[in-house]
Amino acid sequence: MRTKDEAKLRALFASTLELVAHTGLSGLTMSAVAKGAGLATGTTYRYFRGKDQLLSALYRDIKKNFSQEVFEHIPHSNSLKSNLRAMWDNYLDFLILRRKESIFLQQFNHSPYINEKENLNLALEVMDPLLALFRDGIEKEILRTDEEELLFPLFAAFLEQCAIKIIASPKQIKSDISKAGFNMYWNAIRA
Repeated sequence: MRTKDEAKLRALFASTLELVAHTGLSGLTMSAVAKGAGLATGTTYRYFRGKDQLLSALYRDIKKNFSQEVFEHIPHSNSLKSNLRAMWDNYLDFLILRRKESIFLQQFNHSPYINEKENLNLALEVMDPLLALFRDGIEKEILRTDEEELLFPLFAAFLEQCAIKIIASPKQIKSDISKAGFNMYWNAIRA
């Protein structure tokens, strides 16, 4: 069996991201991915058996990068609010600077592909630093406990709306939007 060329793999991923941003997951075809990558369709099938495998591999690749960018460089302090704000800022940067990856994750997370056990387990594993912070806040009675399963969905929704506002209004100062969004979120979840 021939070894896989990393450059071709990256080209397939880049093509997939571009297509998903414009046509969505449902409109994605392996032949379109190959064409966008400048490869023959047959080459695409040497890397992936089909669309499902391609999307799952791209999901795992993005989640690995997401985890590194959002959670690995948190200057952990004794303040839950400070740690949460650091994760907020990193997550917001990812949403803005890696827009195509963000769009892909949104669509993938609302598709049947996320339900594959491996993908679902990875999603939980990657988000564990944030979920652990929530658990700690609940245990210490800093965060609300009445609807604790809403802590993450609200976090993600507030961030997405901040990202959309920042992208749509480049003249507004990003830090002002981020600060206002975080303060609104914090006031919604604190005990």
